[in-house]
Amino acid sequence: MLSDAEMEKLYVTALDQYEGGGKTRPFRTLLDLAKRGYLPAMCAVGILYSVGIGTPENKMIAISWWRKAARTGDPVPMLNIGTEYRDHLGNFRQARHWLVKAATAGDASAYLELARLWYGRDRTRHCAKVKCYLDKALAEGSILSEAEREDAEAFRERLKNAGT
Repeated sequence: MLSDAEMEKLYVTALDQYEGGGKTRPFRTLLDLAKRGYLPAMCAVGILYSVGIGTPENKMIAISWWRKAARTGDPVPMLNIGTEYRDHLGNFRQARHWLVKAATAGDASAYLELARLWYGRDRTRHCAKVKCYLDKALAEGSILSEAEREDAEAFRERLKNAGT
């Protein structure tokens, strides 16, 4: 049985190997750590399956890893699931479900993603929802990255200029 410190060390080593151009070996290390329940590795394996690095692309396997990670209550894998359903699988209902879960679990960027989801659905009919989610994202601004905050502000400005 590996300690948390040992798993973290293996995780960081695998990420370093990816940056050095490795694919298969670091994927196997991360998959082993994910199977042991190491949360960062579960999220990383989901991403690798989603984009097909070190393994064939498989969106549904990516989602299954993120679901396992989401059971810990961490909002990041919930956000990943929501954006995967929205951007790649075209499932509005599942995207909304997971993005709301991520927002409720404390991920402010999920509000920005919910605004994008509703804007893409029907920008005129759901304008009030889009604005509401943007306002929530910006109200949690200290949690957003600088890029996300700028994105949300620009999005809100575009809505204002469009008269919606």
